[in-house]
Amino acid sequence: WEAFSSEGSSLGTFGSEELEAARAYDDHLVASRGLVRVNFPGDDAGELRQAIAVPTSKYVGVTCQPSMKGPRWLADIKIDGKKVFLGTFDSEEEAADAYNEAAGPLGKPVNNPKNGQTQAKKRGSSKFRGVNLYQGKWVSRIMIDGKNVYLGLFENEVAAARAFDDRAALLGRPVNFPKEE
Repeated sequence: WEAFSSEGSSLGTFGSEELEAARAYDDHLVASRGLVRVNFPGDDAGELRQAIAVPTSKYVGVTCQPSMKGPRWLADIKIDGKKVFLGTFDSEEEAADAYNEAAGPLGKPVNNPKNGQTQAKKRGSSKFRGVNLYQGKWVSRIMIDGKNVYLGLFENEVAAARAFDDRAALLGRPVNFPKEE
């Protein structure tokens, strides 16, 4: 489930938890507009919830699409500056194979190189929501009112995730490290 603000910006992906998506929408109404909760009018807004980061692939050209039946893996490749969809697969490895089959004949790096092929290198991604690796440093960002807001550059992944949490908590959104009671 994915929750969207009334402006259409994503409030997060919540795996198979429809209730968590509904709570995120309510949190958005309270934090950004000062409105009352629609789905859970009597709920306490003080509780911090665990953010769910969509699984990332270790392979180039492969992304995860959460679904009710479990994750589905999408393969795509850029050809002449255009993204070409290669298919949806049950496993990450099948999607990587589809990418390799398309990339190899084009002379592009592949995920599992053979016979002189070049290894494809994945750009940095994080296990934490709102964090990615860029030129050896960890960047923290959050979407606010449909805009990607830069929160800072950090030496380590956890510090970047905590910066995300600081802003997400203020907005009433799920965090990477919920406070222990």
